[in-house]
Amino acid sequence: NYFYQGKGSAGKQVSPWHSIPLRPNQQSDNFNCVIEMPKGTTEKMEVSTKELLNPIKQDTKNGQLRYIKHGPIPYNYGMFPRTWENPNTPDETTKIPGDNDPIDVIEISDTPVPMGSIIEVKVLGAFSLIDQGETDWKVITVQKNNVNFEKIKNLDDLEKKMPGTLNKIQEFYKNYKVCEGKEPN
Repeated sequence: NYFYQGKGSAGKQVSPWHSIPLRPNQQSDNFNCVIEMPKGTTEKMEVSTKELLNPIKQDTKNGQLRYIKHGPIPYNYGMFPRTWENPNTPDETTKIPGDNDPIDVIEISDTPVPMGSIIEVKVLGAFSLIDQGETDWKVITVQKNNVNFEKIKNLDDLEKKMPGTLNKIQEFYKNYKVCEGKEPN
């Protein structure tokens, strides 16, 4: 059961969910993203919201380690620190309560980013899934280190620079749990 426990600058253990600021600095329009699953992996890694210091670890179901059976994740996947999708209040857009997790981030770079990395990203857009009766937002981003960071300002720019990317993302997240016998999201 692999896990990652982050360490701050003084070597002290920190929570990737609570200790990292949402923004790199107060003047920035960008956000910090903590990578849970590097591009090309299948292990279902996530911040453990119920454990002390919220380590990133492989999720389990019925005592079994979880894998994405649909195939390797096509992009870097992570979460925004200090965010939460409220399971007790309907989402303003979907009218369905949240999934009780941090807000999910899809980072579109071609290069895998190591698990536990904190990267600065620009938000391009978002979509919501209704996953087993819960709202689960996915925010599409590009990292600051991407060569196209300045050229991709929104989803239209993303499609011009990387045609088919949005369709690939939506199809993956719509169907990735079908292999587990679940309905499409």
